[in-house]
Order: sequence, then structure tokens, then C-alpha cells
Amino acid sequence: MTNLFRFALVIFIIFLLIRPINFFCNKSNICQEINIAKYIPAFFLGNDPLNINFITKNNNPNILFEAQKKTIATVTGEKNIVKFNIKNISQKNKTIKFKIKYNAQPTEYSKYIKLHKCLCSMSFKLKPGQEKNSEVIFSIKNNFNKIIKNNNKNNIDLIYELIES
Repeated sequence: MTNLFRFALVIFIIFLLIRPINFFCNKSNICQEINIAKYIPAFFLGNDPLNINFITKNNNPNILFEAQKKTIATVTGEKNIVKFNIKNISQKNKTIKFKIKYNAQPTEYSKYIKLHKCLCSMSFKLKPGQEKNSEVIFSIKNNFNKIIKNNNKNNIDLIYELIES
């Protein structure tokens, strides 16, 4: 076997292992998930600035759920990473299970948001005092520049709502 073939085989095996490792990390809360999307560069970046607001909705007083950054400035095509803190702050010995629902406002803008990693596809299970730090990786599609110029609006609200399951 040539060295190039061995290298390609190793890379292929690593890609095959990412999904089971991420599943284990998500269910066990022992490790951090692997996401390679944040390492792949964007090739076309827009010029018009966008303001992205992160709004968290949480009706459960026993869970602390917040975005580390409330607002970011970005451009189309750029990959953005926003970290979220989630913690079970209940005093009772109760494990809480929940999911997170995602929504974009204005709703017509949601088709221009490309989610590379989203909290919306995960279910969470936290024991009392347990904390989970998770991240969202997204970009705004390049054709959104036309919307900015036509509507003269450059604000998008990304709303994450905690829903108990």
C-alpha cells in the first residue's frame, strides 16, 4: 500500500467514527462533540454587516439557559460560533429532560440561515447541578445580500426555546 492510500484510509475511518462518538458524547455528557464544520473555511464573504441577536426562552425555573453572546456582527458566508450554557439548578434530586426549539425572526429569513450545528437536533438530560456547554455553528447564505439591499434591514433574531420532554 502506498502512503497516500494509507492516509486516505485513516481519514475515511476517522470520518466514520465521528457520528458514533458524537452520539455517545451527547447522551453521556462526558465528552465534547466533534464538529469539523467550524474548520472548513468560507470562500465567499459578503460586505454588508448583519446583526444577529440570540434570544433564549425558558419557562423552567430549574434550568439556566443562556447564550454567552447576546448579539454578534457578521457578514454573509462567514461561519459563526455561539456558545450556550445550560445548567440544571434545581435543589431537588430530579433529572430534567428537554429539547430546544429553534426559530428565526423574521420567519422569511430562516431559509437564508445555514445551520452547521444546531441545538435543535439534540435532546438533553441533566442531573441536578449538571452543566452542559454547547455551541451553535451557522452562516448566512450569500444570496441574503439581495434581501438586505431590498428591505434595508440587517437584523435577524435567532430564538432558542427550551421545551421539557
